[in-house]
Order: sequence, then C-alpha cells, then structure tokens
Amino acid sequence: SKWQWTTGTKLLQMRPLQNDKALMAGVSSDPNATNSYWDLGFVIYPGFGGILYALENGIPTQIGTYSANDNLWMVRTGSTIKYYKGETLAQAELAGPLRTMTGAAGTFYFDSTFYSMGAQADVSLSSVAVNR
Repeated sequence: SKWQWTTGTKLLQMRPLQNDKALMAGVSSDPNATNSYWDLGFVIYPGFGGILYALENGIPTQIGTYSANDNLWMVRTGSTIKYYKGETLAQAELAGPLRTMTGAAGTFYFDSTFYSMGAQADVSLSSVAVNR
C-alpha cells in the first residue's frame, strides 16, 4: 500500500548522509505519473554543496543550507506545508519555518528521487498528534 498524506498533521523527516550529492524526498499527488522530479508536489531537496531547497510543483526555491546528518522536516497541517531544520522537530519549530506553503489540498503520496549516484538519506514518515 502507498503511504498517504491526507488532511490532518503529517510529518516527513529526512537526514541526508552527505552534502555533496543531490536527492529529494517528499510527496506528490500521483507518484506513478512520470519518473521526472519536476512532477513531485512538495519536496525537501538537499542539493549540491550544502544548498537546501524546497521543490514545490516542480519549482525549486532555496530555503537555506544543510550539513551531512542534519535533520530536515516537512510538516503538513491541513493545507499548509512548513519546512524546518533542527535536531528535533520541537527545536526546529522554535527556530521557525524555513518556508511556509499554503494551498496543499488533496491526498499526496510519498515520492523521492536520487539525483546523484551514491546519494543516501534516512527518511521517516508519520502521522502525528500534536498541538499546533
């Protein structure tokens, strides 16, 4: 079965194991539509040289920097998606979002792409019950 991001609070955590390779993890409305990363809906995109992007509907936006083993977070609450960086989600939320995107309506499914040969990351997905 596919992991679905429906309404409610959903969480994607990503920890890239290097900062010299590019990879993407996030959600799309139809992960089987194509094999192009331009079709990914909302994505955390650790790029080359430690540059961190949010990729939304195929459009990359630089949102900061990252190092190997940084914890990157994407949180959906209702139709709002927020991107964070921090050791824990609580610490990341205290620091504030790197970017906030509204209008993320509908059901999404986990999707990813590894742009660079040898790119590695730990990724976890969950539904969370928290007070936001």
